[in-house]
Amino acid sequence: MKRFKFQLQRILDVRMREERQAQRNLAVLNRQRSLIEQRLRSAESKRQTALEQRRSSLVGDLEIDQLRLQALMVHQQDRQARQLMLELAAMEPEREEARRILLQATTARRSLEWLRERTRARWLREQRRQERRDEQELNTIRETVT
Repeated sequence: MKRFKFQLQRILDVRMREERQAQRNLAVLNRQRSLIEQRLRSAESKRQTALEQRRSSLVGDLEIDQLRLQALMVHQQDRQARQLMLELAAMEPEREEARRILLQATTARRSLEWLRERTRARWLREQRRQERRDEQELNTIRETVT
């Protein structure tokens, strides 16, 4: 029996490479997003710590310089958190585009794989038919010889 050869295999290989590249691109963006989210959590934690220090310094003797410094720290943490949130929001359209591209690449690959499987099934049916014809021909030859 001959070996099955899908005529669009090279195109399927290209589609598979495109899908892997799209997966890598989305993974890079997701990693960047995770890093920003981690920095945002860290900034929020620092902000909470600064607020706690500020509240605790309001008990007892008040030092104006200390209060100003703590207020400045809280303000800086707020500003950093807002900046990080803007970065997250700015990268969201890029992530959506990367997801869309990945979906397209996956769909293209799957459709070619589906076509390959249908073509292979048709090829197998034809191979079986040919084997049956060959067997019948051999049987006919044997009968005529005997």
